[in-house]
Amino acid sequence: MSQETADRIVATSQETADVIALNEIQKRDPGARLLKTLDATAQLVSLPGGFSALSAAFSGQPPIFLRHLFPVRLSLPLDQWQESGPAALPPALHALTQKMTDGVPASVQMRCSSEGADRDFAASAAHAVMDRIGGRGLPYSKRAPGQILSLYFDRDTVYAGLSSPAENLSAYNGGQRMFRREDGMISRAEFKLLEALEVFPFILPQEGTALDLGAAPGGWTRILLERGMTVTAVDPARLHPSLENDPRVIHFQGVSQKYNGRPGSMDLLVNDMRMEPGDSARILLEMRSLLRPAGQAVITLKLAKKQWYKQTMKAVELLSRGYEIAGVRQLFNNRSEVTVFLKNRLCPPFSYGPSQTAAGSPAVSSFEEMTKGSGIKSLPFFS
Repeated sequence: MSQETADRIVATSQETADVIALNEIQKRDPGARLLKTLDATAQLVSLPGGFSALSAAFSGQPPIFLRHLFPVRLSLPLDQWQESGPAALPPALHALTQKMTDGVPASVQMRCSSEGADRDFAASAAHAVMDRIGGRGLPYSKRAPGQILSLYFDRDTVYAGLSSPAENLSAYNGGQRMFRREDGMISRAEFKLLEALEVFPFILPQEGTALDLGAAPGGWTRILLERGMTVTAVDPARLHPSLENDPRVIHFQGVSQKYNGRPGSMDLLVNDMRMEPGDSARILLEMRSLLRPAGQAVITLKLAKKQWYKQTMKAVELLSRGYEIAGVRQLFNNRSEVTVFLKNRLCPPFSYGPSQTAAGSPAVSSFEEMTKGSGIKSLPFFS
């Protein structure tokens, strides 16, 4: 017999971030418990507080390491469906499709556990669900759905859910935002910036200026050029030949610490340098004076193997001394790293000292005070 419920979720994160992602859930719902590890990236989690409460909590303060989730509305015995054939939708699943909203673009997202799942049957079953939805006249949209019917095929059970992309934290299956390699692509690192530009609310001015720290071989520089920006690329190494003679690129062939630009000259700072998170954050703080008042910045924090959350917290705390923290996420195209989106904070220059402030200003001594008005009350899971 199928079971209809909304007190469980399938939660997805990077393989090495599963414990942190579970803790982010437990921060919002202290009674949440791991029921089953479905595969290296997915977990079945109980939610005593219910999916709606968790979704509402995440809408105001998104998690960092939890990449995707969907509510388990139904759990279906796989063997019974297999006996009937993939086109014979179980009645409870058919009823779930009937709850989809007319006129709203829909998508069916199917995943399988890494061991034991019948992938051929799962693919045929997913197509049958799509056909059933299409028969209702619902528009189908893989890239921009307004509602998603999720199917996760385990060895002996199918977990099904119906939710919105916002509730799922992503419009993509399992939060896996994949990009095709295109002509002219310089490096895989471009995928990280492309995903960040989608996830975070960037406002890039036409014909704006950008500073790319640690630019070589130039993947991020190429993406920014495509968006109409002029780029100063800072790196002691050479850039890709396609960029060397581009008049929109100025190459400062040296380390970032020796670059002296004109204050207020940049619309965007980007930093994908491979270094310890605190050091990388300090460099970006030192460069803040180069930003225009409405300037923005993005940085990838390269995390060591252990204590990802502590490393992230310390670096974000440091960055909050000079920037508004507008978003922190481990994106699908991140590996052992986290992407942080920043906005220029109109305040006196930062100081490394714990209580160093401008004359007449109160000392800032806590993370909560430093991030007051920044868009986050505290780092989820860390507070």
